[in-house]
Amino acid sequence: MMSDIKLTTEESVYLAYRDGGGKSILPGHCAGLGISLEEGKEMIRRQYKIREQAGNLQPYDKSI
Repeated sequence: MMSDIKLTTEESVYLAYRDGGGKSILPGHCAGLGISLEEGKEMIRRQYKIREQAGNLQPYDKSI
């Protein structure tokens, strides 16, 4: 059974980028969320910085 985890738009964009295929997935994912590609890139940078500052970066985490 899947848990009902609620993600913010920013978390969704970051995880889609990190786990879903990198830059190639961003245009469609951002469009589906109703945000621009540049907004999505900024969200990725913020989420990476949050993880970095918290000391929670994993080998698979990446910035854009």
